[in-house]
Amino acid sequence: MECQPLLLRSAGSPSTPDLFQGVYGDGKVIAVKKLHPVHGIDDVQLQNEIKILSRVHHQNIVQFVGYCREKEESLVEYNGKHVVSLEIHQALCFEYFRRGSLEEYISEGKNTYLELFDMPPEKFVVMAHEKWREKLQKTVHGSLVEGYCQQVKKCLNIGVKCREENRHKRPTIGDIIHMLKERDTAKLLEVRPLELCFLKALSSSSLEVSVRRKKAAMTSSSSCLLQLENKGNDRVAFMLVANNPKRYKPKEPLCGVVPPRCAYTLTLTMPKQPPASDSCDFFTLSSVMVGVHDLDKHSVVVEYDRFFKKAKDTTGDRDKEVQEVILKAIFDTPQGMSSSQDYDYASGGDPSGLELQHNVHLAKFIAREKWLIAGDRSGCIHVYNYEEYEDLVSFDAHDSCITTLAVHSTDPFVLSSSDDDADHLIKLWDWDKDWECTREFGGHNCTVTQVTFNPKDSDRFASVSLDGTVKIWNIYSDDPNIITLELNGGVDGYVPGGLLCVDYFTRVNQHHLIVGCKDKTAQIWKLDTNECVDGLEGHADCITVVNLHPELPLLLTGSLDGTVRIWNSTTYKLENIIGFNLGAVHDFGCIKDSKR
Repeated sequence: MECQPLLLRSAGSPSTPDLFQGVYGDGKVIAVKKLHPVHGIDDVQLQNEIKILSRVHHQNIVQFVGYCREKEESLVEYNGKHVVSLEIHQALCFEYFRRGSLEEYISEGKNTYLELFDMPPEKFVVMAHEKWREKLQKTVHGSLVEGYCQQVKKCLNIGVKCREENRHKRPTIGDIIHMLKERDTAKLLEVRPLELCFLKALSSSSLEVSVRRKKAAMTSSSSCLLQLENKGNDRVAFMLVANNPKRYKPKEPLCGVVPPRCAYTLTLTMPKQPPASDSCDFFTLSSVMVGVHDLDKHSVVVEYDRFFKKAKDTTGDRDKEVQEVILKAIFDTPQGMSSSQDYDYASGGDPSGLELQHNVHLAKFIAREKWLIAGDRSGCIHVYNYEEYEDLVSFDAHDSCITTLAVHSTDPFVLSSSDDDADHLIKLWDWDKDWECTREFGGHNCTVTQVTFNPKDSDRFASVSLDGTVKIWNIYSDDPNIITLELNGGVDGYVPGGLLCVDYFTRVNQHHLIVGCKDKTAQIWKLDTNECVDGLEGHADCITVVNLHPELPLLLTGSLDGTVRIWNSTTYKLENIIGFNLGAVHDFGCIKDSKR
């Protein structure tokens, strides 16, 4: 092989091959690397490398063409004498690429490449990692950025190891493949989103607001949701701490335990106007794996703080490794509006309200009549037209606080009861008969806490009481043999295990009841056999409200512990915990044709 090398450039380093452009005898242009002697590499090792290069064929690798070796005798001075020296010239030949060196296409070009060449490896990894993060944040969905950044960092560290001066410390191809396949330390919690967005209230500078409720709407708090998902099989404790806690509600850190294969949704609230958009607010989310008996549902913030500090001081135990994620708080105006725009009250964007003159304890909508029916603490029932803001009727229903109301789905009926210590009656009211009480149902011997109609058979309704029983009635039947489901341990009069709430649901074409109890559990009763078949545990206080979602196969339970738990209505598996951080949950509702 004849080669007529033409100098392209000289690297200027005795350990770096000079690069040349060469030409085969047939006129084909090739690239030539002139080799210089390297300490520790003999002819045998070089020949082995050449054999390997000749067997490599890949579209992304420059193709090896051949090898040149020449011997030349020359006269050199050695110890003051002229001697004949044998010089060996060696070169590797590769296919030629006309667009030049790759360094011209890296970052800002050759100069940047040369600056990076002498940079300490650790500094290079940090700098390159941050540059990649900036690029990814512009092109990748926020929840995916952190995962991609970890992959980039792994590749950067592999690249640094491949440049080890001692070749024996460099990873082999097999080592690199293993490192790439090796999973990072598993995330204890999947966190969404990684940026917490609080919406700014809109300005009212140019609008005179005279209605009190409209003024309140302008200064309303701003909230956002944070979801933590545990995809593993262990319990994971978390603690969320704001760097500026006085600005958020509650001010104390938010703590909890995410059960295995479950999600935990937090509501973060800013009671006052958010700061400027360039604020440096952030939250630190710490998470750690916990055992079955660590941090139970009664643990308080101080116990969580102590547990996390101890876990951080523990070294070498991967099961006690604390993982941290920084969540940036950002503040923005509602989409399509600027902070200087005035709020259009005529559009009905603010929440409507009905100011009642009575000490209302609970209320229900009667949508087909456009009514709101409310029960007060003195035993009266009040009916309002919520479109006309008109009081329709008020009447004495009971002698003490109304504890429950239920509206029939088709007939003009309303059920009510109270905490009257005398009779514990449930009364049926007919609004077509000028709110006449047409029937009374007696049988409980303690306060009736809720009544609800059966959606599959609206002639029947269920009631629960602090006497520890569930009773099922027929509004048209005089049969005294009502169905009674008794809570285990229930006795006459008030019992600590009393029942607070109830709802119907269907599972595998069979009718069931879910019953919320004061013992912090929810019981599942099968109506075909009138037996308790399952129980839902996890709340840290009394369960005050239970519901079947109207669109989805989900059971929802709310508690005085301030959380709502979402369960699969078929498997009874806990799927999500929602912490509103607004105090005890007494009631909730589901939005029709929605997942909310």
